[in-house]
Amino acid sequence: MVMGSVGGVLFGQVYLIHDLAWAGTPHEGAAWLRTQSLAVTWHRILLIPVFGGVVVGMFHSVNAILDMIQSSQPRQSSRGRIDWLAGIKPVIKAVQAATTLGTGCSLGPEGPSVDIGRSWAHGFAEIMKNSKESRIALVAAGAAAGIASG
Repeated sequence: MVMGSVGGVLFGQVYLIHDLAWAGTPHEGAAWLRTQSLAVTWHRILLIPVFGGVVVGMFHSVNAILDMIQSSQPRQSSRGRIDWLAGIKPVIKAVQAATTLGTGCSLGPEGPSVDIGRSWAHGFAEIMKNSKESRIALVAAGAAAGIASG
């Protein structure tokens, strides 16, 4: 529950990222484009989403590096040890989704919330070293929670 709340707070930063990226543009959606000359706005229309994609790609690389680190560590069967590295990935996923939407790219209506719910559940299952059956059930419940919140 706490992890889901943290994910929701991070994903809620879409508006902060949007305001930083699109500072100076009216909050009336794409309608402001009709009132402006393309010669004045083309660089913002093109470069802000591209910059957002580059940032998301860098976060994706960080996720890939975390996967490599996790796979290189020996799998220990002791349940007493908590894998904190698995808890970082859902935070990165939430930041990726917020950055994508905040810079004007599209993810669909339910995509980000389902992915965040699924990755929080997967990270929690990895941290707690659950069995395969419990992990599958927890990930399914996290995805369903994402659909419900979407």
